[in-house]
Amino acid sequence: MKKVTFKEISKIVGISPMHVSRALAGHPYVKEELRRRIFKVAKKLNYSVNPFGRGLSKNIQMKARMICILTKYENFFRTEYFINLMDAISDNCRAKGYDVIIVSLNDNEPENIKRLKNLVNYHKAGIIEGFAFIAPDLEAPEGIFLHGEKVNFVCVGDRIVAETKYVDVDNFRAGFEVGEYLVGLGHKKIGFVRGPGNRYDTHVRYQGFLNALQAKGLRPEQGLIVNGDYKAAGGKKATAILFSQKKRPDAVFYANDLMAYGGLEFFKEKKIKVPRDVSIVGFDDLAASSKTEPPLTTLRQPYGEMGEAVTEAVLDPNFVSKSIAAKLIIRKSCDRL
Repeated sequence: MKKVTFKEISKIVGISPMHVSRALAGHPYVKEELRRRIFKVAKKLNYSVNPFGRGLSKNIQMKARMICILTKYENFFRTEYFINLMDAISDNCRAKGYDVIIVSLNDNEPENIKRLKNLVNYHKAGIIEGFAFIAPDLEAPEGIFLHGEKVNFVCVGDRIVAETKYVDVDNFRAGFEVGEYLVGLGHKKIGFVRGPGNRYDTHVRYQGFLNALQAKGLRPEQGLIVNGDYKAAGGKKATAILFSQKKRPDAVFYANDLMAYGGLEFFKEKKIKVPRDVSIVGFDDLAASSKTEPPLTTLRQPYGEMGEAVTEAVLDPNFVSKSIAAKLIIRKSCDRL
């Protein structure tokens, strides 16, 4: 197969090879209409480049096969949840012959949108197959932009708008299962430590938990519902608020394991025995959760199934959004009253 060059593309478009090079490299000063024309011709000629590296060959005969993973989550590469999820997504993508690129967005929304416009051009040129946005905030502008561009796009672990295609753990069912489990142990004053208010998953976990209590004729007191931040320090602070009240909870459901670790630290400092004085449940089943003192009862994230579903969602335009069940892992942090 003959290699396609910038010069051939430039002749068809009617511009200089330098302009072709700039457009294909994502240069911000190339006009959008011209960029689209260049990508259209490049795609027709079966030309593609690696848009994420300089100094690579300018002539690549085979089309790149990439899936782009986006996130704005702080300390993405240090968080076990994301590492496990990325491993699962990457394994499934590689099995289908696709490479994965990760784009970490920052708090500068105009800059993020500018970067996404370039990535969308690569998508339209057939270089990037589609996008998966991990744990976006509710109504994140970057996600709304991608949704409006009609690209292959899926949200993972959260939603942006109601119409967005998504893959997620079944947070409602998980919250309901924890509430039902704790009530079944005889607990009636159950606290709940939420995650950040801009995260969809924490709201749904709470709704499932609330429904389970109401189904058993219980009405949780407002003082037993405390906001957290999905971090250990935030979990410790939220636990201190819960146990500063006259009516202390006899059980606490933390919206993730990290906050439960913070709770365990607080209980140890205050000489509150788990599970003798209070039962606790986390969410995620991180590696350390089986080694805490006592070992933490928690919900295990279905990473493998989620990775498979995310890959399918990006590649299949007819994919139907999916919620996947978490598994309740019962250890020694809960006991009957």
